Amino acid sequence: MIRLYLKVIAIALGVVLFASVPAFADEKTANPEDNPAAAEEAPAAAKDEPTAAEETPAAGVDPVVATVNGAEIRLSQVEEARARLPVRFKGLPEGAIYGLLVNSLIDTHLMAAEARRKNLHEGKNFKRQIKRITNQLLERTLLAVRLEQGLSEDAIKKRYDKYAKETAGRIEVRARHILVDDKDLAKEIIVKLKAGGDFIELAKKHSIGPSASSGGDLGFFTKNQMAPEFSNAAFALAEGEFAQEPIKTRFGWHVIKVEANRPSKAQPFEKAKGKISALLSNEIASGYLKELRFAAKINIILPPAPQQAGGAPAK
Repeated sequence: MIRLYLKVIAIALGVVLFASVPAFADEKTANPEDNPAAAEEAPAAAKDEPTAAEETPAAGVDPVVATVNGAEIRLSQVEEARARLPVRFKGLPEGAIYGLLVNSLIDTHLMAAEARRKNLHEGKNFKRQIKRITNQLLERTLLAVRLEQGLSEDAIKKRYDKYAKETAGRIEVRARHILVDDKDLAKEIIVKLKAGGDFIELAKKHSIGPSASSGGDLGFFTKNQMAPEFSNAAFALAEGEFAQEPIKTRFGWHVIKVEANRPSKAQPFEKAKGKISALLSNEIASGYLKELRFAAKINIILPPAPQQAGGAPAK
């Protein structure tokens, strides 16, 4: 049973890994033609012999773990492949994973070499895919360089100070809600609350939201963290009050009760650092892209209008 399970995983790894995937590869695709590893493995597969780059590392630093028709597969390639495993595979024994990774890299090398022997790499579709993948890798590499330059400790601290100032003075509320998909049911629940019904028990019984088991408790949140309709209603209530009418959002109908409110307080720097780094990364990337767009000459050509049955453009 275990061997069968490992074989199934090995097949999956062949799709996931498809050789030593580069750091900024497009990991969302399972199509071998869409996998940047194909581009990386191609040169070695073409000659089916070690390249100069492969021979550079010292054996003790990056030892050879397998050879395929003379071409070397090194430990660093196995480690890179392991780092990109889906979470569900990382709990497997290290010995089993190691063997699967090495064999997956061997299989990829063999298939890439055979594909090149058949000149499949000369096909128009393959070249088009390589061009797309190359552009994606260049895009991500450029952004990585930009982020490395911009994400200094000082820059993160400055962005944290801005976040702390923005947070100061805001009000947070702690609210509960009962989410239902029918307005009439929401009104019935409000009637029960007016008659002295227990909000927590009614939430556990009727709410279809994920917070139902905790009595509809949403914890503390600021006004911009919820849907506008929900936030407007919640922040208009005093502590202990519930909305007298159901509130409609894209999720359904809400019965809202506010438990408490308080001034918002910024998280300590070390606790907020990860979130601030991600926020700053997005700001750096979007700002850089705006600079590139501003400096570029861009002409967007709209597709032709669809034709009516008679041949005239549709209106």
